[in-house]
Amino acid sequence: GQRHQAFLIARIVPHGSTDGKAYYRCIGAYHHQWSVKNSEPVADRFLTLLKQPVNAAIVREEVKSDQGKY
Repeated sequence: GQRHQAFLIARIVPHGSTDGKAYYRCIGAYHHQWSVKNSEPVADRFLTLLKQPVNAAIVREEVKSDQGKY
């Protein structure tokens, strides 16, 4: 079937890092099978939600809390 996937990628400082260097990590993923007709509107809505200040702040806090944990 037609698969559509979205990934949230963030720069995360790994656990035990001695230099504090951040690396790109996948922190979230969404997979949908058979979304042929809906993929573009769904992706647009997802990005619109992430652009909202309240939602963006939540995502930033989640990324901040992941620093040095993994």
